[in-house]
Amino acid sequence: MGASRLQNAASPPPSCPHCGVAVDVDGAFCCLGCEAAAALLRHQDLNACRAWADEPMPRGGVPTQRAFLSQVLAQRAQGAAVVVDVQGITCGACVWVLEELGRRHGLDAVVNPGIGRLTVHVDDVVAGAGGLGAPAALGIADTLGHYLDDVETLGYRLGPPAKEGDGQRDTLVLKTGLTTAFAMVSMSLSFSRYFGLDGGPLADLFLVGEVLLAALAVAVGGSTFIASAWRSVRLGLLSFDAPIALGIIAAFTGSIANLILGSEEGLFFDAVTTFIALMVGGRLVQRSLLQRSRSQLLNDTGLLSLPVTVLEEGVPRTTTAGALAVGSRLLLRPGDILPASSTSSTDVVVSLAWITGEVEARSIAAGAAIPAGASLADGRSVVVTVQEAAVDSALATQLGGLGRTSDPSDDDGTSWRLYATISISLVVFAAVVAGVAWTFAVDLPRGLSVATAVLVVTCPCAIGLALPLVDELAHRDLRRLGVFVRRGGFFARLQRIRRVVLDKTGTVTLGTLTLDLAARDAIRALDDADAQRLFQVASRSSHPKSQAVVSALGARGVSCALDESLVVTEHPGVGIEAFVDGQQVRLMSSSGASGADVDNINNNNCTVLTIGGTRFDLRFTETLQRDARDEIGALRARGLQVVLASGDHREKVAAVADALEVSAWHHSLKPAAKARLVEDLGADTVLFVGDGINDAMAFDAAGVAGTPALDHPQLPARADFYVMRRGLGPLNAIFAIGHRHQAATRAALVFAVAYNAVVVPAALAGWLTPQWCALLMPVSSIAVVLVVQQVFARSLRAAGGVKAIANVIDVRPLSAAKGGAL
Repeated sequence: MGASRLQNAASPPPSCPHCGVAVDVDGAFCCLGCEAAAALLRHQDLNACRAWADEPMPRGGVPTQRAFLSQVLAQRAQGAAVVVDVQGITCGACVWVLEELGRRHGLDAVVNPGIGRLTVHVDDVVAGAGGLGAPAALGIADTLGHYLDDVETLGYRLGPPAKEGDGQRDTLVLKTGLTTAFAMVSMSLSFSRYFGLDGGPLADLFLVGEVLLAALAVAVGGSTFIASAWRSVRLGLLSFDAPIALGIIAAFTGSIANLILGSEEGLFFDAVTTFIALMVGGRLVQRSLLQRSRSQLLNDTGLLSLPVTVLEEGVPRTTTAGALAVGSRLLLRPGDILPASSTSSTDVVVSLAWITGEVEARSIAAGAAIPAGASLADGRSVVVTVQEAAVDSALATQLGGLGRTSDPSDDDGTSWRLYATISISLVVFAAVVAGVAWTFAVDLPRGLSVATAVLVVTCPCAIGLALPLVDELAHRDLRRLGVFVRRGGFFARLQRIRRVVLDKTGTVTLGTLTLDLAARDAIRALDDADAQRLFQVASRSSHPKSQAVVSALGARGVSCALDESLVVTEHPGVGIEAFVDGQQVRLMSSSGASGADVDNINNNNCTVLTIGGTRFDLRFTETLQRDARDEIGALRARGLQVVLASGDHREKVAAVADALEVSAWHHSLKPAAKARLVEDLGADTVLFVGDGINDAMAFDAAGVAGTPALDHPQLPARADFYVMRRGLGPLNAIFAIGHRHQAATRAALVFAVAYNAVVVPAALAGWLTPQWCALLMPVSSIAVVLVVQQVFARSLRAAGGVKAIANVIDVRPLSAAKGGAL
């Protein structure tokens, strides 16, 4: 990214019409999924959602097998709704399009964006449905299946109803409403004193109302900060909640003392209620930012809740991995994750990319152990026999732990803890000295009034609003890039990062194989008849090498109807062959082509293509993510060390490291070894980015962890942030926004120090009456908000704008820099 020029904001670079990802040609789609999703929106006349969508649309996808759905349908009571969790809801437009699409299927669909849940009332036909068939006509399962297929085509992912609401956020919503009401009524009552209503039953009644409202505000809203501050003090720390709690307690108790002593100068009840309402509202904003990111994901229900299909007397039944026992017969479909080590009565070809990072498929002989975490790679469904309980599997060990969660108030950062410690000490000292001095100079009520004024005006009301505002501005810019933060204290931890450790497969590379330049030339050199023969054979296999050959033929323009009578023989772990038009076509490993007995096609990266008597040697490479070189270059320009870590073979990792000019790289790493690498590099200073379950242990060890993987919830649920796209994503932009967050936060801190330097002497001199305090609190809040916005906007302009940062990625094929080969 560092080598790319910033784009002119008036003419942004081309992007995908559906999801907004940068593309090469204006109007082109980034993938077939987005093209299908856009076509569905046009077909259903749902393009209106784009006009008011305030977030990127989810990447388009294809419908997947929903093994959990039969269990959900079986468990629902007669007439009850079907409830599923949804991943990818970003804004109100998402809610509208899902509910409107349901109506057009004749279903009453209701979306809860708060936790990302879809409720479908399948037994009710919506009048005037758009004609895709009502439940009565097609049956509940068929109609629901058609609707959910369309939902997944739009790019949303579905899962069993396993999410839980955020109880703390719900409590803050209630507290915000109550404390805001208390503050509004209290200010109305206090006006009587400020405008001269003195003495008499009505004035006394208003004053009693102020006292009661302040007491309720302290009990309802102030307790949030008092309890948090007490917990931090017990741990020997002073969090940012400590000065807030001190201000609340001092203002309320000081006002009570002055009321008892008969001094109306020191009554700050209206200020207490207003301050608490503002602080609770700010805390709600912080909590909502994280909940918004978490609600988009499917819940990490752990391995034991993974849906599986078992055969009981030959009849398939959907259950969960936790119910599997040794000897259970499991139907494994392509794309399913095997939850426990198993065996098969036939040879199978599996992918271990999710657990080891290896791209190429691996052949497992009949009767040999298929490791937990494997998925089928040859397009067939097989029945396997479970050899261990899921809880004892290696996959369960990798998925162990509770993930990464925290409250918004956690990890305020060293600077704020230092500020809290110093400010509390100085303010308390100044208030005590002023109170004693004024008591001896005048009287006790005057001393209490001055001491309370000192504590009230220095209460961090402005900072309590500034920090949530800075968070919202930063999160807003991240959301525009498709980045969503899941944990509090993210930006404080980001400032400690000195090293970025990147997984290889699926992170810096596409995770698929392509033919190298010489092999592509060989494919182009085939005559049309041989090219069509090869297409007939290679398209019958789902092996990554066969698919790479099919892609190369497609680039040449080869496409023909498949001969359904053609018999293609696949030798697991060796290759495929067939006779087409009297010519033998073989796509074999070099050892297999020479007749040697091989067990694993992955042992040799050279594949031999023979058509008739002509032989071609084909070599395969991995393709870099299109943003990999620029992102890594920009990270190095920031002074960050970039490290490549992979479970793949030495030669492959070395080739990728050489292409990216990364000097520090590690190969053949098991999951525990990746975690040890992170710890050896200094865990708190490491940002780890990966997309496989073999990265889960490293995630838990790293100071900050991120992932572009959304196919399975286990990794995003363990990450500090996730990216709604493949590849390295806007890593450099995350650091840029982090620096803006830091600059705005420091500006708020400078403002707080300057503000206290002015108001504390005024309070010590006895110049600040309750009326002045009531005026200074909102004025200071407005002032710090303006300061933060200006600093953030100025830093944003210096960076060329968020949109420029999002689109600064160079979209040329990065592998071309090395002649197309890694």
